[in-house]
Amino acid sequence: MKTTVLSIIGVVAFAILTGLSVKAQSDRLLGAEIPFNFYVNDRALPAGEYRFEAIQIGGSDALKIQSKDGHSTVFVQVRLSTPTSNKLESIVRFHRFGDEYFLSQVQGFGDEAVHMLSRSKLEKRAFARSTSTPKQSTISITRR
Repeated sequence: MKTTVLSIIGVVAFAILTGLSVKAQSDRLLGAEIPFNFYVNDRALPAGEYRFEAIQIGGSDALKIQSKDGHSTVFVQVRLSTPTSNKLESIVRFHRFGDEYFLSQVQGFGDEAVHMLSRSKLEKRAFARSTSTPKQSTISITRR
């Protein structure tokens, strides 16, 4: 009887700890359907459903961007910024030059920071060719 009670307590404790762990991880995951091809750094990614995960690489803030099918995965270093408004949105934002889209920021993780990407060489070239400032395209986060 004593062993059964201890086993039940152990299982409940494990379930609680696992649940807390999963919740903490889910605050670092976002998902969105991207309806157009886009670039992360200088890598082209096809339109589709993507998962964005806030991670640390060697003590630096980064994003892991992975397609739903797992065929496309990119790691990119980011810098964290404070949102410009008090309205905390869960969004993925792109710079658009003509029909080229470049991932510029992801917002909506549990840390309430904006994860900002630096401009890649390809985006800098598109900016230099452009006769106007880049347009902003914003995609709402569809799932956590």
